[in-house]
Amino acid sequence: MLIPAYNAEATIVNTVESVLRQKYSPSQIIVYNDGSTDETAAVLDRYRDKCKIIDNTDNFGVGVARKRLIAESSSSWILILDADDALVGNASELLTQAVAQYPKLQVVGFAEKKLGQEQGGPSPTLRSSPTYDSIWQKNPFVSSATLISRESVLVAGGFSSQRRLVDYDLWLRMFRDGSTRGAVFNEPLVLRTISADTITGNVVAAVAEQKRLIDRELTVAGGIRVSRHRMVKRSLELWARGYVRHLKYGKSPGEYLPMDKIYTAPLLSVLDRMVRNNLVGNQVLRILSIREKREQTPQENRGINLFVDFNGNRKRPTIQVVLALFRLARSVRGKKRGRLRSMLALPLIALYRMVSMSVAGIDLPVGTVVGPRLSIHHGFGLVVNKNCRLGSDITLRHGTTLGSRYSSTDCPTLGDRVELGANVTILGSVVIGADAVVGAGSVVLIDVPAMATAAGNPARIVRRSAGAED
Repeated sequence: MLIPAYNAEATIVNTVESVLRQKYSPSQIIVYNDGSTDETAAVLDRYRDKCKIIDNTDNFGVGVARKRLIAESSSSWILILDADDALVGNASELLTQAVAQYPKLQVVGFAEKKLGQEQGGPSPTLRSSPTYDSIWQKNPFVSSATLISRESVLVAGGFSSQRRLVDYDLWLRMFRDGSTRGAVFNEPLVLRTISADTITGNVVAAVAEQKRLIDRELTVAGGIRVSRHRMVKRSLELWARGYVRHLKYGKSPGEYLPMDKIYTAPLLSVLDRMVRNNLVGNQVLRILSIREKREQTPQENRGINLFVDFNGNRKRPTIQVVLALFRLARSVRGKKRGRLRSMLALPLIALYRMVSMSVAGIDLPVGTVVGPRLSIHHGFGLVVNKNCRLGSDITLRHGTTLGSRYSSTDCPTLGDRVELGANVTILGSVVIGADAVVGAGSVVLIDVPAMATAAGNPARIVRRSAGAED
């Protein structure tokens, strides 16, 4: 347990005591006093027999504090708890259960509660399995409620020395190459305090730094690739979400960041002026900032990429051609493409259907939502209903059927990195969680949790550990 503290005399006792009250004690408790000018050092004196206290005379900020704490720690897992936050009563039990249930995770995130709500849920239930793409869209991790593999942090280069958003910067670097696995659970782990006087509460600086980070990911090797439309959307949501939070902390509209500091576009500048002149209600901005975004796959967001599936289908040229035609046909279909383009799309879609069904024996309708890097082994006898939704990095095999059960729209949804064996049948509005595996010949009529393995006819959950086997 690592606790960076700066001018935390009023809260540090509650923070440290919340750690000491846990059922399972951490192997280390290290508190780093980052040059506090109040009585933080004196308050910490009472804990020197229970914690390792590091006193620093100068204040270098959260980035340097985290770097020093990581260097001092020898634990394989670390949780960095801010000095104005506190763990819920059963935090250690939630963490222990999550690591035991999902042993191949490197980042284990939980939710937060406000002070006064003292207990989390009885056991961890999975909310999502973030990817690099989804993290770029929105930070899913609460800094004080996220357990991290120390080795993975060091491999990613550790924390930066910046003073703001060092955690978000680390998540982006850790997940960029696709090797890091993370999960977010629904249960609260911390009682969190945020005010306008904290670093997190300084919305203008936080929004500006987050904009710098999302822009950086557009230029680095292996970074994100987005369309102009998606960049505008991301910028607008960042700006609107920050504006609502800025007002929540009692700040005036005139003190907030101008829109052109986030993204330069005439329409967005008009929106900026309307907001500052109270022509757009705060409720509209709240809808913009907190609305649930329509579930999209990375391929839908990034536009056409004919060769996105090639690497996953090496030495299978027929499958590569079929999927390239699928991506091309999908890109030109739709009512909003214009009459001429729609007319040209018809022979292309017909060509795709002929090649996919007659040559490869694959029935994958153009209307099916399919994420990038789809891998198909053999393929003959593969049938997918057009109302199915397939995530990224999915592996399908021959003889597989993904179809409806009670109505034409009652179809399965497959999360990212799902792997299906040969001759699998999945029927109805079943959800197969991220990183799940379904054994060959299974008939699946129930939901399969993330990172679980299902097998049998009818299928049942036979394993809940992470990782799939070939």
